[in-house]
Amino acid sequence: MKSVISLMAVFFFTISGLFAFDAYSFDQDSVIIDNWQKSKHPSVFLIEDNSDAFEQLSMRYESSLISACENNMDDAYSNWITMMREVETFAEAKNFDIKGVKLWIKIFWATDGSIDHIAYFLKPYSRNVSTTALSKFFKDFASFYKFPVATDFEYSHYTSASFPVFTIK
Repeated sequence: MKSVISLMAVFFFTISGLFAFDAYSFDQDSVIIDNWQKSKHPSVFLIEDNSDAFEQLSMRYESSLISACENNMDDAYSNWITMMREVETFAEAKNFDIKGVKLWIKIFWATDGSIDHIAYFLKPYSRNVSTTALSKFFKDFASFYKFPVATDFEYSHYTSASFPVFTIK
């Protein structure tokens, strides 16, 4: 009896969700304007300082890096590690000491692979670093770097990162 009721509940919520979606759909031009976040939200920010922007961007960039890599985990991992190594190379070129920095980071990419936003949170056991300087560094990196994955949709990736980057070969 419980399983029948559970199935009916799932069916009801599935059907009601379909009707709710069909009842109100957005025109691409009416509500969602391309690149609206670029002017509305900072390109780089601390998650704890701007949680509303983090939530809004996370809803907008709901597709994942793995989806952008056509569900190929190896490609997603390889592209991510390559980008983290590029961050290290960029830090060396800019004479910015990133070694010992440990953080939670979410990158928001445009369809062409350019970085629209970077949100981050320093971990408690990270090396002490000026968040103003780190934000400026990430902003410079975002303007320089283009991720090698282009898609028909915006996407994001949220993960832990630490520098230097160590990988298993």
